[in-house]
Amino acid sequence: MIIDTHAHLFSWDIPAKPYWDMTAKVWVELFGGGRTVEEVKGKIPRLFDTLGDKLVSDMDEGGIDKSVILLIDYMTGGVEDSFSLEEQHRVYARAVERHPDRLIFFAGVDPRRPDAVDFLPRAVKEWNVKGVKLHPSVGWYPNEPCAYRVYEKCRELGLPVLIHSGPEIPPMYQKYADPVFFDEIATDFFPDLKIIMAHAGMSEWEEAALLGGSNPNLYFDFAGWQKFYIALPEEEFYRRIRVCLNLCRGPRFFFGSDWPILTRMRHLNHADWTNVFKEAPERAWKYGIEFSEEEISGILGGNVAKLLGLS
Repeated sequence: MIIDTHAHLFSWDIPAKPYWDMTAKVWVELFGGGRTVEEVKGKIPRLFDTLGDKLVSDMDEGGIDKSVILLIDYMTGGVEDSFSLEEQHRVYARAVERHPDRLIFFAGVDPRRPDAVDFLPRAVKEWNVKGVKLHPSVGWYPNEPCAYRVYEKCRELGLPVLIHSGPEIPPMYQKYADPVFFDEIATDFFPDLKIIMAHAGMSEWEEAALLGGSNPNLYFDFAGWQKFYIALPEEEFYRRIRVCLNLCRGPRFFFGSDWPILTRMRHLNHADWTNVFKEAPERAWKYGIEFSEEEISGILGGNVAKLLGLS
């Protein structure tokens, strides 16, 4: 079974139009190629999919059996909701109802919301969420007291927590999502809370893997690593994956795509990205880098299936 541990559903209202305004400005500065902000914004609706139909179609193309869809609460990061947080969750829940055998729902809530803790049991009861997605880049540190009360509730409910790590676009800040903060959380909640470091630290990937080596309840997804695969020689990409597995032993790394941002805009489609891992034993062998079939099958789905009780 292949499972994408990191995907999203978007619209103009999810997360919110101001987010897309800033996204367009950043894309023009970085990849514009002479295009205007309005021209880039005109292409953004290609990313939108509130029913899950585009996602499932891409999953079929890539041979992906299930995807975890992660709702991101950006509201208190200076992006005011067009839809209420409740309505955003209903949109995701309807997509899961439409594709019950393909999609797995992680709730999203900013821990600074006064009702954040009370919201989570309701999300489990009403929308059957299987985990929680947190996004500290909007302005809070993962080891703040407000976040700890959410972790306590997740531990009580038996929900894994997936937390963003690494860079984000303005007005968000990478400093809030440095891997160093995961050390304190993992230690304080060991062994009762399963913590997934989204993007495996990205630019701080070695620090992330080292933290995993001493924190057995810390897990990682490779969503966003398409950027590494494109920017680096293939040998260096696979060497980084090998180093991660060596530093952090055990079934704790997961395949992820960050769909649809990277797969539909400028990087690898689902089939290409899945093949980077499917074919890793053969591709990496020519560089003297070894991956076992067990390791790769674990990354592609076996590890997260075990975490979520799907196997």
